[in-house]
This record gives sequence, C-alpha cells and structure tokens, in this order.
Amino acid sequence: MKKLLWLSRHEMTEPQLSDLKRIFGKFEIHQVEDTVKSAQEIIDHGKNCDILAVVLPIQLQEQLLRLTDKPVISAKNNRIDSGKINEKGEKIFNFEFDHWFRIKEVKIITEKL
Repeated sequence: MKKLLWLSRHEMTEPQLSDLKRIFGKFEIHQVEDTVKSAQEIIDHGKNCDILAVVLPIQLQEQLLRLTDKPVISAKNNRIDSGKINEKGEKIFNFEFDHWFRIKEVKIITEKL
C-alpha cells in the first residue's frame, strides 16, 4: 500500500480522496498541518511516504522538486462565488475540488528592479 504525505491545514475532502483512489488505488494518508519554511522540512515529514501531496507557495514547490524524486502532487480547486459578503464588505468564495495534478517542473525567472 502506498503512503501519501498530505501537507495542508485542511482535512482532505471526500472528492479529493475518491479521486486519489482512482489514481493510486489503496493508500494511507500521513497528514502534516505544520507551516513549513523549507523544502527539507517537507522531505523530512515525507521520508516514509511514496507521494507528496502539498499546498505550497511556488518557491517551495521548486525547491522540493530539486530535492526529491517522489511524485509531488497538488489539488486544483475552483473558486465559486457564494453570493455572500463578509463583515469587511468582501465577496465570500467557496472552493470546489476539480482534479489532482503532478508538479513536474517549476521555472522561476526573476529580474532585478
């Protein structure tokens, strides 16, 4: 059975779980809710895992890909307008799972300003 690191503050939803079963078959989830500051922390959390499912800023995604040969995946969610406004007058959005994707490469090009 595959082991999957789920690095997120949120519990995985039923649609996310169902789609992972379609992709990987049987698996066991190891959830980490920590805020990480380096890709090495993620590697350490996932040392006994086969797949790294992450919610990360792009810079950490890029660092992680340089340090591991394990599949790094993330969920694509759609932002749906709830039609409601919060106390600050801002629209409230709901998030609906769409699909999983594998992060194969991140290329960041910067220019000093």
